[in-house]
Amino acid sequence: MKGLILGAGYATRLGELTRDRPKPLLPIAGRPILDYLLDHIEQESDISEVIIVTNTRFAAHFQTWQTAQNRSFSLCILDDGTTSDSNKLGAIGDVRFTIQKLHLDDDLFVIAGDNLFDFDLRPFFAAFAQCGSSVGIYDVKDINLMPRYSEVQMDHDGRILRFIEKPKEPATTFMAIALYAYRREHLPLLESYAREGGNMDSPGHFPAWLCQRAAVYGHIFHGQWYDIGHIEQYQEADAMWRSKQAANQLRDFSLQHSFDRNRAPGEER
Repeated sequence: MKGLILGAGYATRLGELTRDRPKPLLPIAGRPILDYLLDHIEQESDISEVIIVTNTRFAAHFQTWQTAQNRSFSLCILDDGTTSDSNKLGAIGDVRFTIQKLHLDDDLFVIAGDNLFDFDLRPFFAAFAQCGSSVGIYDVKDINLMPRYSEVQMDHDGRILRFIEKPKEPATTFMAIALYAYRREHLPLLESYAREGGNMDSPGHFPAWLCQRAAVYGHIFHGQWYDIGHIEQYQEADAMWRSKQAANQLRDFSLQHSFDRNRAPGEER
């Protein structure tokens, strides 16, 4: 399996924050968002390479970031050749570009570079191995938020029945995260999707089309998840991760203090 992180957007809604820096490299609690994604991906031993598709404007930023990385998989920075929001390829366009450019013929894990979460990806990959092409699902628990997202309706086996981008009248609070795993045999269908005039921007449009032609399954995640779409979300996520970081440091300190206190007299540290 290969991994593909979508990082070619221009994040215009974040204003000055992303004028001179790509969104996946924005710091959350002192670390780039992208570092957290790679930490999660690194737990999956079947991923041999992670490709980060970006644009000409920000390619050098990712290349500089890459020099400090030491991962269990290889990293590839791929420039899609675009220079602004007006000529971008779109998320699905970038998936297609990457497959064509690198002649990929593997199962493919695709995730948007602005996803921030604390849940484990390994159950998702296990479900993918058993069921096939899969989409990450999250319960936002507030139906009024659903018009911002992609609504997903599933049967009792988890197979996706309906996948609606930005529903006007949502019937459920289950939405699709920009997190997908595709069987290699489904990837050539991107060409059929493109020939039919499919939307190449939002990454949810392709699985919405695919689930009407092939079996695609939803995997529900539980935990903290943020889609860094605007400044308020970014600030909220940064505060949350700083709080989690402080709690972890306090827990580690307490454990160490307890260990020291219970250590036998004269026992070395």
